Amino acid sequence: MEPLAFASKEYFSIDKKGNKRWFGTLPNKKQIKRSQLVMMNFLHTNHIPKKFHVHHKDENTENDAIDNLQLLSNKQHAILHHPRDYKYGVSRAEDSPAYDRAVRIHPETRAKILASDRRSYLKKKDDPQFKLGKKKYGRVYIAMKRATDPVFKEQQLEYTRIWCKSHKEEIAKLNKDWREKQKDDPGYMERERTRKRKYYQENKEKISIQRKMKKLNKKMEEAANEISQLS
Repeated sequence: MEPLAFASKEYFSIDKKGNKRWFGTLPNKKQIKRSQLVMMNFLHTNHIPKKFHVHHKDENTENDAIDNLQLLSNKQHAILHHPRDYKYGVSRAEDSPAYDRAVRIHPETRAKILASDRRSYLKKKDDPQFKLGKKKYGRVYIAMKRATDPVFKEQQLEYTRIWCKSHKEEIAKLNKDWREKQKDDPGYMERERTRKRKYYQENKEKISIQRKMKKLNKKMEEAANEISQLS
């Protein structure tokens, strides 16, 4: 393929950043930059797709030597010249929702958000209205997640089991104190009797087996004690 050349005299134009860029017109009357012409001749092609840019390595737009030129994709070129816009891995101009998501999950942004939330919470944590709203909407959110997200439900149950296991004595004491306070309430006692009857009816076989196992274990312990005394 023969090298391409401008059909008319070259001319320059000043871009938005104040850099001088040289242009020319091809025989097919298409106007292109001189840097593009040099790259096209180097690659032996008569066309560079729009999604590719010709980058000047030394940032001097008048130096169109092939050693100073580099072919980059639009995104690579944008990241190189506008690193701040691609700080979170995606440009707001390209994909605004993806940019917003990337900002929210970025460690620096998360740390700022958490610090801001903490300051806001410390300011209003003693406000009765805030306490009431937090209690109300927290329960609504947890109920919604339990109903729709099985993973969340299982996690909550696991956290509850771990907490109850580590606070077993404290929970037993609280339950005992609460039952002592409620034992003079006839409504509470009736509810307890109803609950126990219902539980027994639903788990009759299980309870029967547990009682038999308990009696059997007791007999085995008594037999072991007799044997130990004889020996």
